[in-house]
Amino acid sequence: MGLFEDMEKEIKNFDAMGVIRVGASITIGNYLLPGYITKFRRIHPQMDVKVVIDNSDKIQQYVLSNQIDIGLIEGTLNSPYIIDQKFRDDDLVLICASNHPFAGHKNIELSQLQQENFILRESGSAGREIFSRAMITYGLEITPAWESTSTQAIVRAVQANLGVSVLPYLLVKDSLDRGEINQFHLNGIQLRQNFCVIHHRNKFLTDSAKDFITLCK
Repeated sequence: MGLFEDMEKEIKNFDAMGVIRVGASITIGNYLLPGYITKFRRIHPQMDVKVVIDNSDKIQQYVLSNQIDIGLIEGTLNSPYIIDQKFRDDDLVLICASNHPFAGHKNIELSQLQQENFILRESGSAGREIFSRAMITYGLEITPAWESTSTQAIVRAVQANLGVSVLPYLLVKDSLDRGEINQFHLNGIQLRQNFCVIHHRNKFLTDSAKDFITLCK
């Protein structure tokens, strides 16, 4: 009984002073995760938060392999072993250079995209997958001229009028506000993605992990 009580105390102490491992997609990691962690540390000041930021596909893999406890991703799930809870939406926006013929237009036809060079995120990025699937649905297959894991590199290439792109609004909001790039809209088509907090369905969630999920929601 004494050993059992000691074990119980150690488990409780681990939840109060242990480590929580969090993974986030690039969009969420850049714009939302710092605020979530700040709020979490006010509730659990003794907890150590370890963070990894990668594309949504990689974050799901880390959850499945137990490299992280909780993931924050964009887009859809790839495994039945993952439980997801949606916590917000974000629009995907089409961007071009300020002097591009598409700049500011709200009724660009899909057929007009066929002649454009596309500068896109790497395979495994949720935004790219959503955009590619949407285009295939309308009979247009996009083959990127450039691929990059760096949002900054994509924005600079678009700014230099080397092609057009599609990125989450949160990632390009500042550049749009500063007038470095411009936005255009496809006629009758809106692109949107979900943000979800995920964990393995067999994962034991401590009270602190549950608190973190609640903060995201």
